[in-house]
Amino acid sequence: MNFFLKQYKKYILLLIIASVTVPAMAQSPHTLSLRHEISLYGTFGGSSLPGHYTGNVSPSEVFGKFGSGGGVGYTFFFHPQWGVTTGAEAAFFNATVQSAKLTGSTLETYSYGAATEPMYFNSVLENYEETQRVTYIHVPLLLQFQTAGRHKFFMAVGGKVGFALSGNYEATAANLTTSGYLPESAQTFTNMPNHGFTTIQKPASTGAIDFGLNVSAAAEMGVRWAMGKRVALYTGVYLDYGLLDVAPEKTAGLVNYQAATPREFIYNSILTAQQSPTGEVYVDKVNLFSAGIKVRLAVGW
Repeated sequence: MNFFLKQYKKYILLLIIASVTVPAMAQSPHTLSLRHEISLYGTFGGSSLPGHYTGNVSPSEVFGKFGSGGGVGYTFFFHPQWGVTTGAEAAFFNATVQSAKLTGSTLETYSYGAATEPMYFNSVLENYEETQRVTYIHVPLLLQFQTAGRHKFFMAVGGKVGFALSGNYEATAANLTTSGYLPESAQTFTNMPNHGFTTIQKPASTGAIDFGLNVSAAAEMGVRWAMGKRVALYTGVYLDYGLLDVAPEKTAGLVNYQAATPREFIYNSILTAQQSPTGEVYVDKVNLFSAGIKVRLAVGW
């Protein structure tokens, strides 16, 4: 958690300061003129997929990247200074994971002649880097407070429910070294390229990732600028933090052996891979996180 707090601490600080100062700046309520607002908005800032990384990866090697989003909103004002906001938005999350060395192992079956024997297929990836991307559709529900007057300070808090629309990864490494170990006969196989035990320079892989349902705590604040009797421009900062683990199901190893085509490996994302046959994983929990600037154009009646 510390790595993304360092990256986005300026946004968090703005939220804390505003949460104290905005209520204190509230003026006397005025006559309610608008009850409904429809808005279009965009978000710009940092996003990440912070998770609990184990094994060969440490949290200091996980980096958030630029993220954006946008959507349509509807606000119902039940009081001149209070309203409820909902809508639908698309949010884009990006992250990069780096590791000097990643080791992995899968349990396979090795065939020689008519005989078969269990085999541990071991892999070592050096200077590994993986970029992950996911798009979520979020439905927010926020309680909004705003001060009186023509131009208003506002603050909104609540939650969002999100559904993953698409996810994918791209991975590269300086080299991949594979070997096999037969525990029953205590044999180790190396430098046998035709059998899948070799060294490959600059391996690369891509693929899809299925992320889970997301529920986020959300907060935003800023200034509502009156552009006319029915038009307003909201400018401010926002912060969303995922409360649910959206990590995908672990399906196989990071590098997988194929008996029929041993020179061709099947790769997986570090988010979907098991580290060993006994169930250890590289990452067992992932939470969405984003923070940045939000601009919203609203029309009311």
